[in-house]
Amino acid sequence: MTKLLFIMSVLFFNSCFVFAQNAEKFLESGIVDSKKGNLDEALSFYNKAITSNPKFANAYYQRALIYMRRNNLIDAISDCYKAIEIKNDYVDPYMQLAYMHFRIKQFDKSWENVRKVKEIGGSVDLAFIKALAKAYIVHGDYCSNHKDFHQAFFAYNKAIEIDPQSADAYNNRGLLYGAEGDTSHAIADYSKAIEINPKYSYAYFNRAFANDNLRNYPQAVIDYTKDIELNPHDKWAFNNRGNIYSAQGRLTEALSDYNKAIELNPVYAHAYNNRGGVYHDQGRFSEAIADFTKAIEMENDYVDAYRNRAISYEAQKEWQKALEDNSKVIELNPYKPEPYVNRGTDYYNLGKYTQAINDLTKAIDIDQSQPWYYFDRGNAYGKIYNWPLAIADYTKTIELDPKNADAYYSRGDIYSIIGGYDKSLSDFNKAIELKPDILKGLPDYSKKVKENLQLVKRGE
Repeated sequence: MTKLLFIMSVLFFNSCFVFAQNAEKFLESGIVDSKKGNLDEALSFYNKAITSNPKFANAYYQRALIYMRRNNLIDAISDCYKAIEIKNDYVDPYMQLAYMHFRIKQFDKSWENVRKVKEIGGSVDLAFIKALAKAYIVHGDYCSNHKDFHQAFFAYNKAIEIDPQSADAYNNRGLLYGAEGDTSHAIADYSKAIEINPKYSYAYFNRAFANDNLRNYPQAVIDYTKDIELNPHDKWAFNNRGNIYSAQGRLTEALSDYNKAIELNPVYAHAYNNRGGVYHDQGRFSEAIADFTKAIEMENDYVDAYRNRAISYEAQKEWQKALEDNSKVIELNPYKPEPYVNRGTDYYNLGKYTQAINDLTKAIDIDQSQPWYYFDRGNAYGKIYNWPLAIADYTKTIELDPKNADAYYSRGDIYSIIGGYDKSLSDFNKAIELKPDILKGLPDYSKKVKENLQLVKRGE
């Protein structure tokens, strides 16, 4: 019995050895045919090799390569996983799995297989690493554009994990931090992108923009300037640097930058609007109006340009034109109080006090916290001799702004007109206490007002 078992075991061993030898021969034949492009024959030999030896990892891998050449990725992926199941330190199938999962946009699985290759000690083509990182960046951009910031952060973080030298991943994650209001982390990411690629103009622009929003103007100017040095055609950098120069009162430099932005893009509405603002500050109102008009021609719903043109018209006392522009602002943005106040001022200067009151009332309906809205409406009520309502508005102004000398003076003026001399003197005294030079340059008030002012001056 023992002798029989020994003979059987020898026969089994020999048969396994023979099958293994056959499997190797089938594999070699399959590789030869594969190199010749005889894919059907190669596939047949690999099938025979696997039948002869179901634990033959290389046969599964070689068959997977045939499936890949035929674009049959499902079977190719299955065979690669079978190969590494048999031999879990087999680098080549892991790498092919990384490529195939990448092709079908299964980037997480692709990265898993790349990591396995690295763990085993295999090498990964740098171009593929960068392509995989880029795929996550593209996905992050898509998520960011669709406001899915959580997934966008995941994608950018994964890109950085895959390729720590990806300047784009840091830059785009910085944009995401900026969108969420985390400026410090945004600047840190832009700085890292610049460290990786010192010629990355877009990262300089983004860091400049972040510092611009923080009012860190010196650093913003440095970065805008560097961006312009690297990318002389960046109209946005010229425009934004011009904005800083304008805010700093460096109007000549601001004009130069706006001119360059317009030269680079003759239909750049914001640059025309901003240049118009500089012209206005220089008292060049006609040129300012021309630029604001140009901006409106390019963007007919450009609220700031309409408002700015109205301001320049007001500076020239062209109240009707200013009113028309402020009306357009209201049409485009009817839910803010300021446009109603501005148009109310135009109505006031045109002598249309009732319309002015209506607009100021609308502004107050929207926002009851602004003392000047009440003050301006009080002035309009005064013009139509509605003394009680004028007094009520000046009183509300003082309630909201107890140090408003003009409100005290104007209320005192009305008290003097209606015979409330004690209240008038009290208000005049308070106005002088708050603003000692308030009596300078007064208009020609009624005789009674002048008499009361003299009483105040004498301290009676």
